Amino acid sequence: MRPIRYIASSVVCLVTMVYPGLHAQTLSIMSVEILVSQGNKTTPQQVSGKLYRVDPETNQRVRPYAAKVETTGALSPPVSCRAGDSFESDADHPFAYAIPKEARATCSPTLKFGYSAMNIAWGPFEAPKPGSEADLQARLSIYSSLVQAAARNGDLNSAIAASDAKVSTVAKLLGDSDLSSYVLRDPSQGDRLILNSTGIDALKDFQTARGLAPTGTVDANTEQFLRYQSSGPNKPSVNCSRGVNGAYTCALK
Repeated sequence: MRPIRYIASSVVCLVTMVYPGLHAQTLSIMSVEILVSQGNKTTPQQVSGKLYRVDPETNQRVRPYAAKVETTGALSPPVSCRAGDSFESDADHPFAYAIPKEARATCSPTLKFGYSAMNIAWGPFEAPKPGSEADLQARLSIYSSLVQAAARNGDLNSAIAASDAKVSTVAKLLGDSDLSSYVLRDPSQGDRLILNSTGIDALKDFQTARGLAPTGTVDANTEQFLRYQSSGPNKPSVNCSRGVNGAYTCALK
């Protein structure tokens, strides 16, 4: 009888080796909460966005996104996961940055991500709307001014939010319209949004084509070309300042 027990045990071990995930439980993600807190509002707002898987080997999000997230928290298409799987998200909000402790979520029926957003008041002009190149150029001017205004006031969180918005706008002006190729959130920098290697290469190509040094960074000259590439150099700039209530007001100058 001993040989028989030995053989049975060996078969079990062999099955486990060939199918290491045999006993791993697969869960369906039923909902995703992308919650944005803005200004002094105490109740976070659920927004739409995108859900990304995180590659365990590179520690970076897998592109393209795994699913779109509706304001109801529903996913399209459905997504399943196993214990230990990690996820990130993007919020459909121009001034939202990920809260470090809520920037990632692990496999669960409900995933929760926390964001904070700048408190913005627009001056005597309409807030730019996403879509056309002109809108993106206006946004780049606004976000650059906001980065500087927040830094002057020592408002690090708002500076990060404006910087993330600026990076996403640069990526879109370079051709990554849905932010699926040129950007990533860097865990080593507090999950700040940065251009990835593909995005940096695209920026260098843009700089080279316009006779600029291919630095791969958005310096002042590069930003001017991004803003004026098809609209001429007379496009008005935007100036943003912080008011006594903590909100930033942006107006044409």
